[in-house]
Amino acid sequence: MTTPSLPIACTLTPDARGEREALIARLNRRWLRHHVSDGATLTLTYDRDAERSVREVVRLERHCCAFLTFDVVEQHDAIVLRIGAPADVGGDASTLLAPFTIGSEGTDGSAGRMAGVAAGTSAAAALACGVCCVVPVAFPGIALTAFGAGIAAFANVYRWALAAALVLVVVGWAGVAIQSGRSRRRPRAATVRGMVLATVLFVVASSWPMLEPHVTAFLRR
Repeated sequence: MTTPSLPIACTLTPDARGEREALIARLNRRWLRHHVSDGATLTLTYDRDAERSVREVVRLERHCCAFLTFDVVEQHDAIVLRIGAPADVGGDASTLLAPFTIGSEGTDGSAGRMAGVAAGTSAAAALACGVCCVVPVAFPGIALTAFGAGIAAFANVYRWALAAALVLVVVGWAGVAIQSGRSRRRPRAATVRGMVLATVLFVVASSWPMLEPHVTAFLRR
């Protein structure tokens, strides 16, 4: 007696499928580092913090696409999702697996790097302002800002850079207030402008996961 094969078709309605694809797109834009397609297998590597979201997508997909196999592997700093299509679908495997790469077009992890650049620049700018409040020389600030952005561009530093930026912005504003109170003078206009810029950069960095899809869509027009 042979076991009947599962139908190779998604059971979602068109509206539900659109919502599911939007969910996958948001997951990929925010957390996907890179993905590799190897015949009937698609391997997606996500940031470690995406574990709950990845497992939720897998839980939902197992209900509507039972013909696919899903394997979630926990690594030290990443979550790897391997999705397999039936061996007998041949060249149609890429079509079946394509929905799981929605939102990764042209990024392949660049969203996280761009967020890291924003956060790293914010942290460096805040630190630069703190330096300039003590040492009235512009060059250290410029150098620190460039250095911070460079580090962020080559590493997945979003979380720690954002935390560092918050601390540095708060410390920077506190330093301005303390110095102003001690000297009984208003802080220099250049110092205030620098701290305002650092604060704006921090807000942009912390909001980047929400802003990135809109910025990317605008740049692709």
